[in-house]
Amino acid sequence: MTVTWDSLEADLISHLPLLRERYGAQKEWWEGDPIPQHVLMGDVFLPMLIEFARNGQSAETEQLSQFLELLAINEDVRLQEVVSVTVLEFLEGEPDAIGVLRPQFGPGTLRLLEERERWRRAHR
Repeated sequence: MTVTWDSLEADLISHLPLLRERYGAQKEWWEGDPIPQHVLMGDVFLPMLIEFARNGQSAETEQLSQFLELLAINEDVRLQEVVSVTVLEFLEGEPDAIGVLRPQFGPGTLRLLEERERWRRAHR
């Protein structure tokens, strides 16, 4: 599956139907307009990822981690930035969730996470 910047909204829901309810609520708030990519990942994807991680729902976190990896390895830097800035930056403040999720992250997601961690250590 190839995800593009412009298809992220449709691809998220087609690939992850378990997010459909949360997506529907967000879509209603946006009154049918396209949901901006960072908002989509921050307000639809991320809360569910954290909830599933906290509740030990490994099948669900695995599905979401696989989708995150598609974005992390995408040649479109904007999709990589959605992973790094919107998802991973927030997860830095959720040590329990990141501890559960790290082993499920693919190599692209781990690379972005490690880049964030190196940057943070260098700028303390």
